[in-house]
Amino acid sequence: MNKEYKKAPFHTSTRMKQTRSTADPNATTDTEDKRMKTEERVLAILGTRSTADPNATTDAEDKRMKTEERVKRRKMAMMFAYSGVGYFGLQRNQGMKTIEGDIMEALFKAGFVTEDSFNTPQNIQFQRAARTDKGVSALKQIVSLKLPEEANKEAINEHLPEQIRILSIKRVTKGFNSKNNCNARTYSYTCPTYAFATPQDTKDDFRLTPDQFNFLQALLKQYEGTHNFHNFTSKRKPLDPSCSRYIMSFDCEQPFVKDGLELITLKIKGQSFMLHQIRKMVGVAMAIARGFTSKDLIEKTFGLDQFDLPMAPGLGLLLEQVHYDLYNQKYGQDGMHESLHFHEVDKEVNEFRHKFILPYLVKTEITEKPMLAWLELLADHSFETRAAKAALAAANGEELQEVTDGEEEEDEEDRGGVRHSNGTSLAPKPTPAVEKETNRVTETKAEPHVNPETAVNTTTDHKTETTDLKFESADTKSPPSNAQVEPHDSPPKSIADNLEAQLENKIFQK
Repeated sequence: MNKEYKKAPFHTSTRMKQTRSTADPNATTDTEDKRMKTEERVLAILGTRSTADPNATTDAEDKRMKTEERVKRRKMAMMFAYSGVGYFGLQRNQGMKTIEGDIMEALFKAGFVTEDSFNTPQNIQFQRAARTDKGVSALKQIVSLKLPEEANKEAINEHLPEQIRILSIKRVTKGFNSKNNCNARTYSYTCPTYAFATPQDTKDDFRLTPDQFNFLQALLKQYEGTHNFHNFTSKRKPLDPSCSRYIMSFDCEQPFVKDGLELITLKIKGQSFMLHQIRKMVGVAMAIARGFTSKDLIEKTFGLDQFDLPMAPGLGLLLEQVHYDLYNQKYGQDGMHESLHFHEVDKEVNEFRHKFILPYLVKTEITEKPMLAWLELLADHSFETRAAKAALAAANGEELQEVTDGEEEEDEEDRGGVRHSNGTSLAPKPTPAVEKETNRVTETKAEPHVNPETAVNTTTDHKTETTDLKFESADTKSPPSNAQVEPHDSPPKSIADNLEAQLENKIFQK
């Protein structure tokens, strides 16, 4: 029995070999088939290499060799000023004239970026600090990117129009990100002083009184601290956690007169801002100062009731500066990197303001009077809650019309690259080209940011309490507790939970 068992494999194997040899001498086993297919795939990958030319290289090798031939690049912070008049905003947008489009073209012409990097800015880690929309200007805007060590502002400015000036280029750390390392942004809003006067005082020779100035300053101070700004943007619900924002300061500077028109500048500094937020904050302050609503409206807007708030014109909005206080403390004096205050170019920044920003603003206000036209509409604005207006409309057998802010746009994370006007991402243009000019003007859409101090550890030690259906911090000058401001802005979970519980109690009591 054992002998038969041992012979069986021998006879079977012999029979298989005989069958294969007699049936088809070219037949192959499954293992041989797999080996041959593997060899075919390898030959297909190496298709550009031939026996006739043993020195030939593959496409992948060509790309690698070109990469090795590139100059060594360093991470830089490039600070620049620009007038947004005639531009479709900062971010590259296919088929439209943008600030970044002109800057990338200038970098390409100066020889500081390759054609590949021009088409795909992500290759050089291009990142803006804050995005501005159509017609909005900036004085100390920052982008981070990799540039050759010999890159200089003079060579770049040769290929830029006068309304865009590169003012400084500084070496930064390898992991620096102009958006994520930014811990605050400062904006200003400049307008005629009669916007904060009584409806009768709308003449160009109007002058703001000391009492009116102090009243305005007190109004702006109500915005400071951490609050729920859901009423100051578009398409956000009262319990949306991303609406919690921390305002560090909001002040008005002393009025000044230019070409016979008295103007005033409001300056606001905050961690981040939502779409339309600043213009609505200014619009509410104007409505209160002119007596169209009570001064406690600001406090009411932080609660759960929904209001349709007026949005001031976008002409006077300006990105003043982006702040890197935490970065400066850690790296600003390490002997290898410079601080990112950029005080050394303050004179050039001020000259740019008085040459390109203020003249256009004053000329437009005097000739076209956009603020005066808006104030006439403000007199008819209703400051009732949406619920109250809906109840009144229902009583009259009418349907409440939805109020929009004109150009609606969802607040989105600033990811870099090229963006289409409808919000979808598109590949950049294949070659540098001058884009068509446009004169549409709108408001800055400020980007939320990631606090670099809490980028890893996402908790803080501040305690937060919520009372009277609004956001309140134990220290109103402190950021939201137990959270950082992230790209999609997640405020403290406890705040949202407390608000939801209060809303349920409010409904139950009713």
